[in-house]
Amino acid sequence: MKSALATLAVTAFISFPRSYAADETKQPAASQSAYAVQVGATPLTGAGAITTKEQKPADPEKQFQLIGSEMLRLDGRFKAQLQEKKWEEAGKTADAIARLVPSPPAGYEVATKDDLEIVRTEYRVRILMAKGDAKAAIQEVAGRWTASKTTGPILFFGMAETLLADPELPGDGLDLTTEILSSINQKSAVKSFATLAALARATFMKGDKEQAVGLQEQAIKIQAPYVTEEHRQKHGDKYHSINVGNQKRLQAQLASYAAGKLPPSER
Repeated sequence: MKSALATLAVTAFISFPRSYAADETKQPAASQSAYAVQVGATPLTGAGAITTKEQKPADPEKQFQLIGSEMLRLDGRFKAQLQEKKWEEAGKTADAIARLVPSPPAGYEVATKDDLEIVRTEYRVRILMAKGDAKAAIQEVAGRWTASKTTGPILFFGMAETLLADPELPGDGLDLTTEILSSINQKSAVKSFATLAALARATFMKGDKEQAVGLQEQAIKIQAPYVTEEHRQKHGDKYHSINVGNQKRLQAQLASYAAGKLPPSER
């Protein structure tokens, strides 16, 4: 299996747009971790697995859920520190999150040093963007992207989305995010509506309204099977409501592009 497997699982918590996952911060820890399992993350064990005095899970999935819940909790703290402009504290929280990246189950390769550095880079980029230093953020992403050609591009999704949150992102940043998102889309066996929606945003910001509308329509088409009654009966009301919310957001973004307006960022 690819060595990036462990990091990919953990990055699912951080990189995937929070709006597409409902508001995890208002849900119990068990609900938060259950979402991460749903989006395809693999249960993890090893040196990074965390336990508590109250609960020492014996199976990998429970350990993975604890890791995910703790990472979400710390990510919430990180966001609050960014809003309060506590840059040094945010950096320390980012380091704590990176240290939670665990070893994968027996039979898989451990995450490489490069994979782990991508996680750290994402947090540095988020700090730089919060400071308003898009130029430095673009340089961080570009440097890591160039140095990580053997790593799965999906690990760069969060960085691309973070850059695209800036409606005035310079042209070199738009070119870089488009390259990253196009690579993710091309190399993914199963197409992601989130990737296509992000690519639509980048395309619109580059001035191609018609292509952006087309990409957004593709995203809606891919997501459509998840809002059917059959899917609701199979997966339950909780995920059905999340998927309905996703569909509404995608439709609102499409309407915005069609009207020639850039929709609000989901980051």
